[in-house]
Amino acid sequence: RPRPGGGFSFTTEQIGGSDGLYQTYNAVQGSAGPLDYRVDGFYARSDGQRDNSQYHQWQSNFYLGYRSNEDQLLALDFHAAQFSGGDPGRLTFQQFQDTPDFAPAPFDHAWVDRYSVVLRDEWKFADGWLLQAKGWYTHQDLDNRNQSFRGAPPFPTTLQTDEFNNGGFDIRFRKNWGDGTMLKGSALTFGGTFYHGDAPLNRYSTFDLTADRFDTSGVHTLDQSRNSDYQAFFVENIFRLGKFHIVPSFRLAHESVHVDTAIGPNFGSRSADHTGPLWGIGLGNDFGHLNETYFSASSGW
Repeated sequence: RPRPGGGFSFTTEQIGGSDGLYQTYNAVQGSAGPLDYRVDGFYARSDGQRDNSQYHQWQSNFYLGYRSNEDQLLALDFHAAQFSGGDPGRLTFQQFQDTPDFAPAPFDHAWVDRYSVVLRDEWKFADGWLLQAKGWYTHQDLDNRNQSFRGAPPFPTTLQTDEFNNGGFDIRFRKNWGDGTMLKGSALTFGGTFYHGDAPLNRYSTFDLTADRFDTSGVHTLDQSRNSDYQAFFVENIFRLGKFHIVPSFRLAHESVHVDTAIGPNFGSRSADHTGPLWGIGLGNDFGHLNETYFSASSGW
């Protein structure tokens, strides 16, 4: 992110190399009154060192922040990325010695698309209070094309589409306290996280070795809907005693997962539901200049 109130700046980087390698990274950032902005973009391509190892990849990020005053920030983040590349397959040691460029999977391919947006609010209050809240949504596609060359031809091709749609909200408060006492520098943090995700999974079988990632004309062999929900409340406090500090923490988490298979080897529904208290404790000692020793223990599942 840009430095608040910073001036305009531009960065560019170009890289070239063997096997058709090319990479470019460019960024623009600055401020205009109460607005801070940044846009950057990255692109890379290569033919790869082996057959069917070519790829194209790009990513772009956008940030816009609005500060009505020095104690409040409202910000928007947007991220987008795509990848498309061949998967040449694994080589045995003998295959590598004979033909290092050999691709036992000459038609396998992978595609990835990911987009996410985050809206954040940070607000400093009187008496050492800080509020941080954010909401987010993410969409991601993981698609693969894989061939099986076992047995006699014709060889089947498997197309798998793995989709993820996630959204959530997080809010937390921090209170600095202890000024004027032996506990100066102490801080209390507490808040909650709420999350929901949908992740449908589909698989198709066809005999087209170069089938498009969106081709659904083959036999539908797997159809799953997958859902997950998560909620948590957390609280922790750092107690400072001179150079020593103690950090106890507690988290109450709830998770539910549901999988429904409409087409596939395991028909029907499966679900799980868990609620668990989690704890942690940290001990630290600041000594010398910019040195710290730290110990922690925590529970989880």
